[in-house]
Amino acid sequence: AQGLPWVSTGDVTTLLAAAADGTAPTIEPRPSTAVQEDPVLNGGVLDDLDAQARLLTTISRTLRDAGEFVGHWRDVISQLTSTRWRGEANAHNILYAQLRAATSEFTQGLTITTQTTNFLADEGVLRVTIVNDLDQTVEGVRLVLTPDNARIRILEPAAPVRIERHSKATVQVRVAAVAAGLVSVDAWLTTADGTRLGQPTQLTVRANPPGTWM
Repeated sequence: AQGLPWVSTGDVTTLLAAAADGTAPTIEPRPSTAVQEDPVLNGGVLDDLDAQARLLTTISRTLRDAGEFVGHWRDVISQLTSTRWRGEANAHNILYAQLRAATSEFTQGLTITTQTTNFLADEGVLRVTIVNDLDQTVEGVRLVLTPDNARIRILEPAAPVRIERHSKATVQVRVAAVAAGLVSVDAWLTTADGTRLGQPTQLTVRANPPGTWM
């Protein structure tokens, strides 16, 4: 009780004597300083934890053996929403950062190799290399290509691909060259449900279809 700013201590004899002569003891409150702490869980953190949980669902559908990884970090998300972190913002931030680093490692572990391709046909196959730097095999990954002009058209979407851990895979996309010239193609990866993975890559295609000059 001595540590509480709104409590003063006294002896029983003084209180009894004051009660006997009808006077009430005067208690002077101790000055105190209120400590204002920012909440550990706010709207932004809760929204991001919800996004991280959805990302774990994506990971579970993409990694071949995702059970242990996803189960561990789902438990971490559950722990991060607990009230135990009141007054422990630093400890909460450390665990929160570890969660974000783990999910970011997954999304950044799949990359598309930058390339410049000479496309010397009216129609044909454009080959694109995807690199898997993760410790696990991924399945159902799709490559999406979007040319920045009409010289190149994508005839068919790329088929989903499986890539073994720490290896590469070549994806073939059927395209048509409409006119000669340089084309920048935005390339990115998605899961089977359309969720984007990692950062987009820009490919360069030099289109020179024979049909335009024959």
